[in-house]
Amino acid sequence: MTSILFSQCPSNLPTDSSALERCISALDSSIANLERSSALWEKVVWPFAALVVAGVVVELVVLWIEYRHELDAWRRGIVRPPERPSRRLFIWASIAATAVAVGVAGEFGVGVKIATLNQELRTDSGQLRSASDQMLAFAIEEAGRANERASRNEQQTAGLQLKAARLNAKAEGLRKEAEDERTARLQLEKQIQPRTFEFSQIDEIAKPLKPFAPALTGRKITVGSYSFDQEGIVFAVEIWNVLNRAGINADASDVGTLMPIGMMQTGVIIDGRTTDRDIVQALGKTISSHAGNTPIHMEWDSSKHSDLSIFVAAKPIAGLPDIIPNKP
Repeated sequence: MTSILFSQCPSNLPTDSSALERCISALDSSIANLERSSALWEKVVWPFAALVVAGVVVELVVLWIEYRHELDAWRRGIVRPPERPSRRLFIWASIAATAVAVGVAGEFGVGVKIATLNQELRTDSGQLRSASDQMLAFAIEEAGRANERASRNEQQTAGLQLKAARLNAKAEGLRKEAEDERTARLQLEKQIQPRTFEFSQIDEIAKPLKPFAPALTGRKITVGSYSFDQEGIVFAVEIWNVLNRAGINADASDVGTLMPIGMMQTGVIIDGRTTDRDIVQALGKTISSHAGNTPIHMEWDSSKHSDLSIFVAAKPIAGLPDIIPNKP
């Protein structure tokens, strides 16, 4: 497909309408192929996630068996020579560790592949927009020439006016096509854009949170995210960085370690005591103002929460409702 694009759409866009039409057709085909490839790779990531889950479950089973063996030896209360290590447990533990490693590596590889496809998709979309704009300019220019010829030759006025009308209709169609493509591209970019803060504005983002730092001194404040959600891990680390810049000491040990129970949550969940209402609202407003492509769910209730926690769940998919089950 890349070789076809180079033959149809060189680095400098062609200067005639027929070449531009071939270029636009090739770009449409390339974008469709990239979208299919991106959808396929998004499905591939789930087996790797399942492999990580299976590995963790096996490791837990091996850990429980070893604990039972040690508990039985303790209950006997008799000092005996150590038993020969279980080869079966060692093999299962090795298989589980390998499964986790392969699963994490696979998720990383698929993430890199999807990012590459998305970059190519944005590049092709930009070229398609430029080609459509130039095609529109050609059509409008041609319509103007037709009008000039009609004014100079009264005998051909009727025919030239008809041609001008057709060209204007074609120009309007291209203008609408270009606007529809721009709207679709903006929607796609919004969906694939990761949640993030502008790094150069970190201190400004943290500024509204600084007044809460003294009251939170000595409090347990945690930041967490799912273990297989690379985008959520990066965004959770950014939130942790903002808290540190505001003088609020937070524990990020749960970032990238939590597994969902049942259906995954979406958005960012902020929980705290009843007296934490102001800081919870301030955190929610800060995240929503500077990373507005994620929903914020807030709760302050001392009967449910004793600590202040910020949990970065999965990024929601446009068009689907938010999922807010119990936290993992």
